[in-house]
Amino acid sequence: MIENDIEKLITYSIINLDANDNDKIYLRGLLMSKIHLTNYSETEIDIEQIKKLTCPNSLLKNISDYAIKNRIISENEREMFETDIMGLLSLRPSEIQKIFYNLKKENSDKAMSYLYNYCKKNDYVKTQKIALNKFWIATNTENKIEITINLSKPEKNNDKTAMATSKKQQNYPKCAICRENEGYANNLRQNLRVIPLEINGESWFWQYSPYTYFNMHGILISTEHKPMTINADTFKTLADFVDEYPTFFIGSNSPLPRIGGSILTHEHYQGGKYTFPMQECKDRFSFESTLFKDVKVSIVEWYNSVIRLTSKDKDSLVKLAIIINEAWQNYDNTDLKIISKTTEQHNSISPIMRKENDDFILDIVLRNNRTDDEDPCGIFHAHKEYHNIKAESIGLIEAMGMFILPARLDRQLAIITDCLEGKEVFDIEKLGEDMRIHEPFVNSMLEKYGNKNTSSKAKEYVKNEINFICENILKNTAVFKDNGESQNAFVDFVLGTIN
Repeated sequence: MIENDIEKLITYSIINLDANDNDKIYLRGLLMSKIHLTNYSETEIDIEQIKKLTCPNSLLKNISDYAIKNRIISENEREMFETDIMGLLSLRPSEIQKIFYNLKKENSDKAMSYLYNYCKKNDYVKTQKIALNKFWIATNTENKIEITINLSKPEKNNDKTAMATSKKQQNYPKCAICRENEGYANNLRQNLRVIPLEINGESWFWQYSPYTYFNMHGILISTEHKPMTINADTFKTLADFVDEYPTFFIGSNSPLPRIGGSILTHEHYQGGKYTFPMQECKDRFSFESTLFKDVKVSIVEWYNSVIRLTSKDKDSLVKLAIIINEAWQNYDNTDLKIISKTTEQHNSISPIMRKENDDFILDIVLRNNRTDDEDPCGIFHAHKEYHNIKAESIGLIEAMGMFILPARLDRQLAIITDCLEGKEVFDIEKLGEDMRIHEPFVNSMLEKYGNKNTSSKAKEYVKNEINFICENILKNTAVFKDNGESQNAFVDFVLGTIN
């Protein structure tokens, strides 16, 4: 009975979304109008059962099924319909912000946790979809690498990102992460709730990602719609943020296509309460700066080319970071194919800031997005032989050691596993055109492992090969490779910059 489903959802909102019991009749009326219900009989519900729910999806499904059955919405409108309902049942943004700020007076981590848990319970953070993602940790690589097959979000590629950068702006909202998205139906943001923040004397707001890749994965977004950039203010903003929210890291993608994030038209940073494999790595080389003696400088023992600055003095660390960034913007080494600019800028960085006890720690990942005839997708991008696994930009999440692989691989790798077991013959005509990209990969594995493997062994071999490919992609993105000539040049660059 639909009345029962409505009562359950209202009770869920009272238990989990801070809805007031005095608003029960009002909320019932809103939901009745959504499904054109004119008659209503109150029903008894099991409150203890509702208390066990961690997200509203099962309750929402029953109501949207009713709406579809009665031709109020189509199946294609289900997600919009359910998001709209959760927007109606959630607290107004001002009410959320008031609770957040009051908690922040007590403890900033409590405030951030409150918002995160609220966004899970009102289904802005898609916990049910995120649970579908496949996740494992590579154990056969030089360093730990975390790998996720992303079944909750569609794949993007470099061409789409570049097109979005040059695309004519729409009027309202100007892009998918503008503040005006809060409550906006066309972008499925009716249940989005954000927190305005002042960081480094500028207006920002914090929101959580609907498809979180790691614990409390959030985005710090400029209130002003302006292109991404890396400048002196970047480091000040990152440092001020971790000073205020010391349990979180915060980082910026490079503001250039092929080495940046998926949205380059709006200034934003990514952060969360998480430690990545790169952040756990030790130093390969350590240096002393004559310019800033209170800042420890090191090159990290990691695949990418990473400079780490550590200091208790936030201002000194920021000043040295500015110097390093400016030096890298103009650094050339043609022997290593590093050219800082041609008709456009090529050198950039991905800075990632965190705080440990009283130490500010900044990892500066050096990047270059140049292409040539041999590598038309990017000299320091994933090489073509690995595009069957990962073709899109390697942003700061991958650079730190967590690979987000496209959903298509879940199906494709299952077929490849069957080939290694002898259950399937690798035949493009039969398996489909989209398997063609895997032909060299499959032939190499069949030559290496044969086609008479047990199910467990076949799965192990496929995972191991994926692990090696992700490792090699990270090595591809290193501007200073892991060899004597490159490492000597890397050391020379650091020493010449910090002294």
